[in-house]
Amino acid sequence: MGVLNSTGYFNGDKDKWIEKRHLMLEFFKGKVLSVLIVDPNNEMPLEEIEKALPDLFLKSFDLADCKDGDFNRIGQHLGKYINDGKCAYDGLLFDNVDCINAGKDTEDLQTMVWQSLKRDDSETCGYQILPFGDAIPFDKMMIAARCKEIPDYLKDKSLQRYIIEV
Repeated sequence: MGVLNSTGYFNGDKDKWIEKRHLMLEFFKGKVLSVLIVDPNNEMPLEEIEKALPDLFLKSFDLADCKDGDFNRIGQHLGKYINDGKCAYDGLLFDNVDCINAGKDTEDLQTMVWQSLKRDDSETCGYQILPFGDAIPFDKMMIAARCKEIPDYLKDKSLQRYIIEV
């Protein structure tokens, strides 16, 4: 009669997972640091944030699915929701930041991820995807990125992030 697998509850694994999930949500909601989730076994999908915070307007991008031309499409999409230095989205979720293979857009997408995790003040050194419109106010948004391992393009870079290793 083993309907419920309770192994993780008795060895402490579930407690560790709950603690990491709690930290992920607290840092994400804080808007001071971005959250970088290193999740090699896909144990903490970004949908956890969306489920836990249903009252927030979040936009999710699976960067493993991106192809040539998507960088501009992302910029055009976000640009529609930026007005007077503020974005209508409360936060952005970038999944598979270590699996970007989008042809000519790969480097641009990697730079976007880096800039989002860097969280520079959008008024003084904001990151602008398109050559027109407003800079993306990453510093005023909640940012989470997930990967299986920290990609080389983020190593040794200036970032304002909290790393959660699952």
